[in-house]
Amino acid sequence: MPDQIVQPPSQNNVPTPGDKTTASGQTSGGGVSDNPPSNDDKTLLGGSGNQVPPNELLGDKIPATTPVEDKKVEPPPVEGVQPLPANATEEQKKQFKDKMRALMGVPENAEAYGDFGFGEAVKIDTQSEVYKGYTGKFHELGFTKEQAKGLLEYHKTMLETEGKNAQRQADEKNLLYRKEAKEKLVRECGSIEKFTELQSFAEKGFKAAAKGAELTEADYNRMLAIMGDDTRFIKIFGHIGKNFREDVLVTGSAPGAKEDSWGDTFNKLFPNSSM
Repeated sequence: MPDQIVQPPSQNNVPTPGDKTTASGQTSGGGVSDNPPSNDDKTLLGGSGNQVPPNELLGDKIPATTPVEDKKVEPPPVEGVQPLPANATEEQKKQFKDKMRALMGVPENAEAYGDFGFGEAVKIDTQSEVYKGYTGKFHELGFTKEQAKGLLEYHKTMLETEGKNAQRQADEKNLLYRKEAKEKLVRECGSIEKFTELQSFAEKGFKAAAKGAELTEADYNRMLAIMGDDTRFIKIFGHIGKNFREDVLVTGSAPGAKEDSWGDTFNKLFPNSSM
């Protein structure tokens, strides 16, 4: 005989808690319904979703997950060195640090770094304040001689690289300035030939002026490096060189014209100069 479909109880016959509905539609007290739950009561996996707590579907309640505690893996002890206890005193920490420094080979004092092992390859002034500053910091930080030497070599390489980059940038800037200065003078002179003539006179005038001022070769080259591409500098000494005759500078063109010394001419060009 097919199962009867249980009809919802009428409003006048609402079962009270604890009653159950029989196959004949009658209610009796106590227990869970003997009939399968309606589709509305089923969970997606079947069964009744409003009678049994989820954790009890498989029987016992599912226990709460207990987090796994991370176990700290201690490194193997170094021979002759015992790890410090968690509650180590300051004195114990100091003794441990001193022992570790000794095992690593840290020099006893800053002076013991010597020449860092460079030998004759690098001349080091061990009396300079720079040297004392480096060795003092190395000793404070617990550097061995090998570590200190490696850091100095790296520092030297970095300085050389930075110096080369700075020089390259300066050279590029100077070349650009020289190019623009030449183009300006060529325009002012009217042709490349006139510029070349001015350039020749300027070189001649500057050499004569340097000789008269008793400049050393180093000072001569230094001034050229500073002002050698300055268009004003070139025009001034171009004028001097054009009027230069042996060891004097001639003013005027008439026979017997007064000959001025380098100092006289310089003072006329720069009246505010103290020379």
